[in-house]
Amino acid sequence: LAVQHLNTGDGSVIPQVTNLNDKCNIRFTAEYFDSEMSESRAVDQTIGILSREVGSVEEKLPCAFLGNGRSAVTLPTSLITSLRGYPQFR
Repeated sequence: LAVQHLNTGDGSVIPQVTNLNDKCNIRFTAEYFDSEMSESRAVDQTIGILSREVGSVEEKLPCAFLGNGRSAVTLPTSLITSLRGYPQFR
């Protein structure tokens, strides 16, 4: 819902984003994957995302990662994302 509000400039929840879509040409997206609580699966998925071809229409490069603060998979994925220059928030 937050992504939709940012992209449409809907300030009903956060007034500061009102008409943001008219002031900013950046569009936000979100992508999710299930690590199945497996460190190796999470690392493989993260590497796959970071290895995408630049300019691919269907699959874009991320600008940041969001991980669970109390998950065993967050530490290994944060190592990968930080080495590649991406922030990971928990």
